Amino acid sequence: MPHPAKNSAQSGKSPDDSPQRLDRLVREGLVDAAFQPIVDLRRGIVLGLEALCRPRPESGFANAGELFDAAAAADRLWDVERVARLAALRAASSWKGGVLLFMNCSPQVFGDARFADTVRDELLQTGAIAPGRVVLEITERSEAPFAGDLLEQAHRVKDHGFQLAIDDVGAGTSGLSRIMLLRPNWLKLDRELVASVDRDRVRQNLIRFMLHFGRLSGVQIVAEGIEEASEVASLMELGVSIGQGYFLGRPGEARHSLDPGVLEALRNARQGADAGHAHDPRELHADAYGRPALTLDGSERVSQAALRILRDPGVPGVAVTEAGSLIGWCARDELLRAASDARASRPLAMIARTCATAPADGTNVLSLLELAACREESAAGGPVLLIKGEKPVGVLTVSDLLHAALDACRSVHNRTAPLTGLPGRVCCDLHLAELLDARIDDEASVQARLGYDAAVIDVRGFSAYNAAYGYDMGDTLIQHLVSLLRGTVVGEDPHTFLGHLGDDRFLVTALQGTLEMRLLRLVYRFDRTARQFWCLLNDGKAAPDLTLTADDEPAAVGIRVLLVRDVLTRATRPQDVLLMADRLRRLDEHRTTIAHPTGGSVLLADEPAKREASELRLSA
Repeated sequence: MPHPAKNSAQSGKSPDDSPQRLDRLVREGLVDAAFQPIVDLRRGIVLGLEALCRPRPESGFANAGELFDAAAAADRLWDVERVARLAALRAASSWKGGVLLFMNCSPQVFGDARFADTVRDELLQTGAIAPGRVVLEITERSEAPFAGDLLEQAHRVKDHGFQLAIDDVGAGTSGLSRIMLLRPNWLKLDRELVASVDRDRVRQNLIRFMLHFGRLSGVQIVAEGIEEASEVASLMELGVSIGQGYFLGRPGEARHSLDPGVLEALRNARQGADAGHAHDPRELHADAYGRPALTLDGSERVSQAALRILRDPGVPGVAVTEAGSLIGWCARDELLRAASDARASRPLAMIARTCATAPADGTNVLSLLELAACREESAAGGPVLLIKGEKPVGVLTVSDLLHAALDACRSVHNRTAPLTGLPGRVCCDLHLAELLDARIDDEASVQARLGYDAAVIDVRGFSAYNAAYGYDMGDTLIQHLVSLLRGTVVGEDPHTFLGHLGDDRFLVTALQGTLEMRLLRLVYRFDRTARQFWCLLNDGKAAPDLTLTADDEPAAVGIRVLLVRDVLTRATRPQDVLLMADRLRRLDEHRTTIAHPTGGSVLLADEPAKREASELRLSA
């Protein structure tokens, strides 16, 4: 939730007595903490609680807005926010392990040189939770020029183990620069972005952008201000997994579970979101590269943890938990240093630091590498922890990440045809699978409404041409064909896909009814430009004036196009498309008629594959 509003109605007290009321409130601690849940939408659990300041009636302040307005006017924000923090920390000291505490702080207070050390000392004095469970929120609404101070304190609070959030993202004008400056762990999207998201495509696109940024940068995205079931459903369909708002729970006592009605609404929204997403078969899963993580409870002493890690020189560090939930990571070298100084008797939780995490289930290697690459320079040597729920189940060191990167590079190499640079056979299969899955999973999609045509293109007489003139000339011919395909068939059409199946075979797909005339033009243009590839070689020089006849084989080359209309209604698997094209090709090889001097032709399948033999016609 955002920082208390600045324009709240006043209580009727005279402005002259505000300093006295502030003195009494700070002296006697006349504030309570209310808490609003921050919810894991997919699992239906309370991930954290945001502390909201509530002045007591005897303080003389009617509400938090009035209190913070008076504190800002009297230059007492430091004192008032400190009292509010202490109230929240005392309340959180009895919480079950794993639940995060979110606390607001103004940029003025956060940028104070005393801030990081003060919050650390408050945590020790109150005997509250571990630093890794505390998220300090800076509101984005403020335009105060504290850039240098904010950056210094951001580094210091992270060094102390705290997490950092930017609140009200989307409400201010300095948000992007502040995000780049502070590199937070969390971004909380303002109600302005969430309101009516189920009906507003611009808001949906902005949230998609923020989610993509979060995935690339290892930043958790929270949607604030959720007030309607329709907003929850739309947010989950977009990919938002963490939310906050009146619909999920109003501020009050610290409740660690959700109402049954809310759980049912989340369950229904999750089922709807899952139904709208097809499985992506392209993923190399990150969990295949992880190693088991040594996990210790945060209450264990640093000295005892060091003894355990010394038994195995291959252990890179310790995942630190409370009640089974991850609160941070302690690297091997840091743990051993701490065990040799005054920190040896402290609980392990007090030296744990936040680190990059990724879900153990479903995270692909590309997302994992993007997460690792976008970390701050000081954290680049750290691991990535794989988590299931809130529990650490694996760890990937830099070496593990390099192995994953190597496999990803090999995968890219295998997916791209080296000669042409086009998507290779694997990508062609995946593209066809996506088209077919879209038809099955979303009958209202563009693909389902408009349909697609698919064509397989090969070079007639290519093997004989290679044997006669060498593979260099064969490669040149293929590159020439690709140039024509790009210019004549693909052009600027975003719905046309071009891939290289291997050797002289290519796949093209496009919206139904848009492909046939382009393919006919392709055959015609190839015929006109292919003379340079017909010729025999005389002393290494081409003979471009040589006239081609049917007797000139194997020098004659032409392209053959095998076109399957409305492929979405005729195939259920990617291989079905290629099988239909192969049947057409075999039928064509028994024909004696050549439609063009070079043998170029377009073959059409107008009926289902089982009736192709009687229904094929030569079109070019």
